[in-house]
Amino acid sequence: MTKAMAYKILGITPGTALTDIKKKYRQLMHRVHPDTEAFSTRAYDFTAQEINEAYDFLRKNMPEERLGKADKNTTSSRKQHGKTAYRQSYWDENATTGSTAKQMKWDAPLNKNAYTARTVYHYAEDADGEIIGSFPAASGKYLWILEEDFPLFLKSMFECSKRLLDHVDAQIRRENVCPKQLKFQAELSYLLAQQFIDATSTLKRLLTPEVLPDADIYSIASMLELAADAPVLRSGMTLYPSCIRDHRLFLTTKSAATLPLFPIEDYASEIIAGIDEAGRGPLCGNVVAAAVILDPARPIEGLRDSKKLSEARREELAPVIRERALAWGVGEATPEEIDRLNILQATFLAMQRALEGLTGGSYEYL
Repeated sequence: MTKAMAYKILGITPGTALTDIKKKYRQLMHRVHPDTEAFSTRAYDFTAQEINEAYDFLRKNMPEERLGKADKNTTSSRKQHGKTAYRQSYWDENATTGSTAKQMKWDAPLNKNAYTARTVYHYAEDADGEIIGSFPAASGKYLWILEEDFPLFLKSMFECSKRLLDHVDAQIRRENVCPKQLKFQAELSYLLAQQFIDATSTLKRLLTPEVLPDADIYSIASMLELAADAPVLRSGMTLYPSCIRDHRLFLTTKSAATLPLFPIEDYASEIIAGIDEAGRGPLCGNVVAAAVILDPARPIEGLRDSKKLSEARREELAPVIRERALAWGVGEATPEEIDRLNILQATFLAMQRALEGLTGGSYEYL
């Protein structure tokens, strides 16, 4: 088998992304597999065995840098269809206790010293490669590998932390929900994730280092937040590590001004509440704010800037957001409060009330 022959068998062009290769492979297998004769009468020039060999050849010979990028970007084009999308299937309901999940094996290294086992999830796709839900592929102390979609890994961590906290609540017989439960759950998820990620081996697959005589240098895209009193930064200016606080690396200049720096990808490891307002422009009525924490493992198709959506589409998405979000809240400020405080301060008050309506404590405000 050669690359040229494999591309010909699958009917794709050189350079096709791994996700598109997987999609074409599934489409062809649904078309030529012997079990589908009753449903498909379309002929194809190659057999199921040849298609399997071609796909396996390309998958095994995919360059590491292309494999990492393809797996890293898989979630950006994924879609979910239908109102149920298997979300309440037997598999989702029994993710951590189902006997089938415990019996299945997952080809990933183990951390035998991890505090608890976790569930490894995979997306369920239809014949066209579209996402229709997720299911547990295995359960154990498995390290994260690139073949496991990162949003589903975060879902696994979030479930682990919830299970541990629920166990503590049961032991102390807590009757009421702790007001900071979601904050504790996010912190615990962050700590647990460190037990299931081998940073050394993962870096080598995700990034190509700059090889120097003394060490290999890995460059990671990061976001720099400037404080209100931060100095003016110039291109090429050298910044120095200061400390690590709240999962963020703080940098300093020579004048000792501290600036928080953290990887863009680190946003995915935190619980972030997005918040916005409506009603600042009208001459009368309340100003209203809403806050929501979206679930990265349950993306919402078509969700974008509300100003770019029709009123009908916003009405359709509203119940979907409330159903899939980890938490959401709405707050208002009355006309009397607006007159007393001014519209800006009344808006902040509405936002504060929206956040207080969420389950948990403090969040990042976007």
